[in-house]
Amino acid sequence: KYFEDHQMLGIVKAVADGDAFREGTWGAEIIDELKPQEGDKIVGGKCTLCGFNNTNLDELLKEGNIKNVVIGGFLTNFCVESTSRTAYDRGYGVTVINDATATNSEEEQNHSEQKIFPLLGQTLSVEQFISQLEE
Repeated sequence: KYFEDHQMLGIVKAVADGDAFREGTWGAEIIDELKPQEGDKIVGGKCTLCGFNNTNLDELLKEGNIKNVVIGGFLTNFCVESTSRTAYDRGYGVTVINDATATNSEEEQNHSEQKIFPLLGQTLSVEQFISQLEE
């Protein structure tokens, strides 16, 4: 729906032109290992770079009295950064899992990890994050 209602430029246009992540197609399916289980909350409607825009994410976080978010994903310097910035702006504690993110080049990845994410919260590896959970 977003693609139909908005002028598409840049990366959003490339995604639309590639027919990626279109609802009902293979590219939008959740892999079996991550399929929602009974009682799981589902964030729906993401069609921009930010996980908060046009979705129910903020509503679900507030409903659950969640104060901190842990973020991973693709593209580090677009979607992960955008979602992290918005989470920070909305008052959430932000943790980015650096080895659960990816982008087009090592240079872009390093810039996000070294220059952007430290200003928004903390950056941890999966191993470091699990270790903190176990403490």
